[in-house]
Amino acid sequence: MDSFINLTNQSQGRDRIFRATQYACALAKYLLRNDLKRKVVVQKLQSLESSMSSGRK
Repeated sequence: MDSFINLTNQSQGRDRIFRATQYACALAKYLLRNDLKRKVVVQKLQSLESSMSSGRK
């Protein structure tokens, strides 16, 4: 847990976490895009991906 706290205390570490979250959302969105039952989930993933992208700037 201490290593995670140390990582998030650095701007480079926070950027890596944001980037990993952004890419994970993009992957999940890609995998779920054709499942009509998951349309709401895909929209939420898109929103989270956009937020992570904006947070990195």
